[in-house]
Amino acid sequence: MTEYLFLSAIMFFRKPFSFFIQLRSLKSIWTITCILVCLYSYAVPKPIILTDAKKEYYVVRQYAEFYEDSLRNKTINDVAKKHPFKKISDNDADFTNTNLTSAYWLNFSVINHTTDLTDFIIEMYDYDINEVDLYIKDKKGGYIEKKSGQDFPFHSRDFAHKNICFKLSIPLDDTTEVYMRLYSNTINVFEPVIKTHEQFYAYSLMEYVLLGLFYGFMMLIILYNFISFLILRVRHYLYYIMYASAMLIFLMSKNGTGFQYLWPFYPKLNNHIDSLSLTTSTVFLSLFTMDFLKIKNAKSSLYKVFQFIILLELTAILIHSIYPSTTLCTILNILFIQICFWVGVNRYNNGLTSAKWFVWAFIFLNLFFLIFWLEYMNWLPSSIFTVYALNIGVIIQFIFLSLSITESIKNLEREKQKATLDLVTATEKNKSMRLVELKKQMNPHFIFNALNSILERILTDKKEQAVDFLMRFSKLIRKTLNFSDQVFILLSDEIEFIENYLSLEQMRLGNSFHYTIDVADELQTEEIEFPSFILQPFIENAIWHGLLTKNGDKYIHVTISQKKNELHVQITDNGIGRKAAGEQKEIDKHSSRGISLVHERLSLIELTYKLKTELTINDLYNESGAAAGTMVHIKIQHAHE
Repeated sequence: MTEYLFLSAIMFFRKPFSFFIQLRSLKSIWTITCILVCLYSYAVPKPIILTDAKKEYYVVRQYAEFYEDSLRNKTINDVAKKHPFKKISDNDADFTNTNLTSAYWLNFSVINHTTDLTDFIIEMYDYDINEVDLYIKDKKGGYIEKKSGQDFPFHSRDFAHKNICFKLSIPLDDTTEVYMRLYSNTINVFEPVIKTHEQFYAYSLMEYVLLGLFYGFMMLIILYNFISFLILRVRHYLYYIMYASAMLIFLMSKNGTGFQYLWPFYPKLNNHIDSLSLTTSTVFLSLFTMDFLKIKNAKSSLYKVFQFIILLELTAILIHSIYPSTTLCTILNILFIQICFWVGVNRYNNGLTSAKWFVWAFIFLNLFFLIFWLEYMNWLPSSIFTVYALNIGVIIQFIFLSLSITESIKNLEREKQKATLDLVTATEKNKSMRLVELKKQMNPHFIFNALNSILERILTDKKEQAVDFLMRFSKLIRKTLNFSDQVFILLSDEIEFIENYLSLEQMRLGNSFHYTIDVADELQTEEIEFPSFILQPFIENAIWHGLLTKNGDKYIHVTISQKKNELHVQITDNGIGRKAAGEQKEIDKHSSRGISLVHERLSLIELTYKLKTELTINDLYNESGAAAGTMVHIKIQHAHE
């Protein structure tokens, strides 16, 4: 028909003179116009000419024509014989399936003018087309048929690729007519791309490398947070892991790699998995937001909003497990994600500093989702950046969410450290009060006995001894009062105190024992600090339980020396020993209590002031194995070191 009209036009314009004569008539002008309109209307699409200069060819509207099979019951013979195709409108930038219940047929021709290439690949960039049937006319007039799509097992494909691809054989210098039948229950761009193997593998390699980096990064985030959860046992780590895992599956379902690697034998999952994974991710994002942003008040309206969202999403999961995903589901999930974003902004404005990175995470996610959506609506040109903008946004979101969690852990550690510091401060105050209490309990027994001794000398008219005793006693009491609120005193003051005490006890007991105090020459006793009231209970115990009931010579020997930064104090007596003293019917309970309090004091000093202390009490024996006294050995670090 087109050729006939074209020849008629040539014959019509063959003679210029005749043309000008006929042009004068209105009828001729109308005839010319009709011929030109017919030429335009019935023009067939151009064939796609393959050359060595190009590596890929888009089957756009100038090369193809289409037919809508509303009943989805036409065969290749039906459409090829009747040829019901029409040209794709020039107003359509891309050919899309406007009716989701119809199947669409494409028809185009390919001429191979390459030097030596006969095998090409035809690829559909939209991975989620349910059915794609390829028909290539052979030399006998029949058609070679190939089937693929989301509704077929993955292993049935010509190529193990996330997109739907077919091997396309085109003989050299020959015209090949191609038919394609396409059906999808989602809106897709039905624009095949013919590529050389070289171009296909080069682009696929780059795409899979980038996807591998993306998935590897996501898996590292999930693994890191899983280990953190095992160590810290913080609940929002678990919610974060589940959100990241569901989002990872969602993104894999949206680019075809999920079908390729996770469920290749279950094509029916393709109709449900994207909505299920997106809804699941929103559930765990809501739980994460509630726990991380500390929305715990069950009476608050915000808490009830999140409860409603989670309940609604769980219901949607049940529905989507039966029915395919819908646009309404996607819109609701996007809305719920924005609610989480708004809550983060609100909590940050109310002083939760760790919510800052949470807010930035959603800002970048929204920004890159907008780029992804604009490309999906064909308002931005397609490129590897715009196609995978959502993946980039998710990566940035997880980076900022990880920063947010890290900052929250740091803030929690600061709060714990502050609480611990407050507790330690309060504990040290209590320990200091306990030390004062202990010191007060070590003195009453001695004071009572000393006053009795003074009274005895007064009653027996030993006035000079009573005055001397009273002077020493008053000096001792003054020292005791001065040191009563001090944990540490100078070593020289401690030596003076125990010497005063020993002299009073010696006088009170009628000089029945003698004592010595040996201090190493290298010790600077006026510069070294020593715990107060540590030595007196042991000396008192040695006198009253070791020497008092012993016959013969009695002595107490005190030596003070230094090894490196440790002070060594030894209190040695030649009394009856601890075993014999323990067998006495009446033992001074207060003195025994004083020894146990010293043990407690040393433990408190070691805990509070981080000074190493050591106390040992050893029984001494003579050559025949009889008890020969007791030795107390105290080791303690210099208090100022």
